[in-house]
Amino acid sequence: MEIFNVGILELALILLLAFILLGPQGMVQAARNLGRLLRKILHSPLWASLRKVDREVRQVPTRLIREAGLDELEEELRRSGQSLLPSQPAAPVQPPAPPPAPDDGPPSGNGSAPR
Repeated sequence: MEIFNVGILELALILLLAFILLGPQGMVQAARNLGRLLRKILHSPLWASLRKVDREVRQVPTRLIREAGLDELEEELRRSGQSLLPSQPAAPVQPPAPPPAPDDGPPSGNGSAPR
């Protein structure tokens, strides 16, 4: 289990270091202050506006599909028994083979360039 890309062993090491550096009373006070800070952030108008923007951004694809009428097309295809995606994947396209190198014939033995 990882939270914020921090595993259990890393979290245990962080807590052990906090306990050594802050002591038991310091850890309680630090946790209390962190809780107050998080509560302030979560109840702030800035956080509410960020959540609203997040919801709007997540709804953009759905709204675009609805406005383009693709949801109606998808429903018609479902009713007719067809699918938007092919049932079998298409065969992979092979890149064309490179052309053979031109062959000028055997080199001449006189060392002069052809004219």
